[in-house]
Amino acid sequence: MKQFADEKIADLWTAQETPTIIYFDIRSMVSYNIEYSYARGDELLKLTADSIRSAFPDALVGRGEGDHFIVIDKYDDAID
Repeated sequence: MKQFADEKIADLWTAQETPTIIYFDIRSMVSYNIEYSYARGDELLKLTADSIRSAFPDALVGRGEGDHFIVIDKYDDAID
């Protein structure tokens, strides 16, 4: 992920965009796995990744360690 992250950030700077990094952490993933099973936990992680990719279609989206997700995209201060 680090190599791709470095490239994405460099590309954004080259395009005169300001990069931003967004970090997601699913709370209580261990409890979810215990309650519903690791298979269901894996499904939740995949669903979360798909949702993040959908919300940030031009961004680099990656899974960090465990239940952590990282998004690198251009900074946009526009409020919808």
